[in-house]
Amino acid sequence: MPGRHCAVAVCKNNSIAVRLNNANITFHRFPKAKVSKTARAEWIRRCQRADKFNPDTSQICSIHFCETDYERDLQNELLNLPIKKRLKKDAIPTLYLGLEEKKSNSAIQRNERAALKQRKLEIEQILASNIEACDVVPCDVEFVECSVVNEVDDSNECWKEKYQQLLIDYKELERKYEELQKKHIEEKQDLLVLQKRLRSQNAYYKCKTLNFKTYQPNPFSKIFRQNQMDLILKKYEGIN
Repeated sequence: MPGRHCAVAVCKNNSIAVRLNNANITFHRFPKAKVSKTARAEWIRRCQRADKFNPDTSQICSIHFCETDYERDLQNELLNLPIKKRLKKDAIPTLYLGLEEKKSNSAIQRNERAALKQRKLEIEQILASNIEACDVVPCDVEFVECSVVNEVDDSNECWKEKYQQLLIDYKELERKYEELQKKHIEEKQDLLVLQKRLRSQNAYYKCKTLNFKTYQPNPFSKIFRQNQMDLILKKYEGIN
């Protein structure tokens, strides 16, 4: 099969079908043996292949992994950019692997709830750390020096400014990209017009060349009339 295809025995996903259907599916290479022999062996076992295959050139698609198997791309999430899906080093395929390890709908739902719970916990931890950073007044202390408060406020303002600047830079890059894309389309159209014109000129000069080759003027036509030339040729034939 051309292109990349999933190594799991019961899976039919391949890169061509994914591209045609515009599906949000990625393909992941097997772990290297020098990184983790255990993870590599588990990947091979869960493919449930009866035939021999080369894990070094094989891949498993993303539908066999849970959300918790991927690392968070916080930077792109904050900037509202496409998320880069990177597996954790200890990630193991667990979903849709076939009859021997087929999970019930309730088990799949439990995994989804666990993933949502884990994500909620991570968000709460991030918010809690931000609150702790901003909260400069402990419960058992009534007063705090103004300099500490000012430093926290300045830090928050600094991060806000950096974030706003990143948004501005992103919009500027997006605008430049659209301009370059428009220019590329215009140049491509101009190239098609030039190619069409060149083909037309080539056909014209080719026709001219053929006409020139087929036209061979008689050098005596400027000296003798046609009847004189016929008479000379007739006498010449009589001599032979």
